[in-house]
Amino acid sequence: MFKSISGEEMVMIRNVDRLDPFLMSIVSSDDHWMYVSSTGCLTAGRKHSENVLFPYVTDDLLHVNRHFTGPVTVIKLKKINEKIPQDWEPFSLWESRYQIERNLYKGPIGSSVIFEEVNLSIGLVFRYQWFNSREFGFIRRATLINNNDHDIDINLVDGLQNVMPSGITLHTQQTMGNLANAYKISEYFPDTNCALFSLNAL
Repeated sequence: MFKSISGEEMVMIRNVDRLDPFLMSIVSSDDHWMYVSSTGCLTAGRKHSENVLFPYVTDDLLHVNRHFTGPVTVIKLKKINEKIPQDWEPFSLWESRYQIERNLYKGPIGSSVIFEEVNLSIGLVFRYQWFNSREFGFIRRATLINNNDHDIDINLVDGLQNVMPSGITLHTQQTMGNLANAYKISEYFPDTNCALFSLNAL
């Protein structure tokens, strides 16, 4: 099944969460590489496995590591005339109390992938897309769509988990991962809206 999203024709897999997890590769015209599980967990880097943005692991681990590696989004929302806000975490590992539909889209040449969760209970759609560019490297574009005929107050936190700092070799990652995690430092600089991931010891 094909569907056009933002003018791009994509191959659609409806209700992807009902299938067994599977692995996809995202191709690049440069030296970027990315392997993504249909669960949302991923590993990505440049040139080789020593230069990674997320831990370089086998596909069986990619399928089960989604609760601590890759994108995470938490939404607090309140409809008009409602006093108590609701929480929604798209693509959560835990069973949702909402009626949801999870779909996956991939570009016909394999250069991008979109994960989509449709919340039928509250009339919202959250989707994010992975692709890459020569200038900016890996790009993740997130979109929240309101399908209601009224406004909704939204507070949203969106980010990435388990980002790898530079300097961790593949051997260290695979044999002493807990030790490497102990030395990780994540810093946020609000003036520049940037984050720094580093090691406080090598």
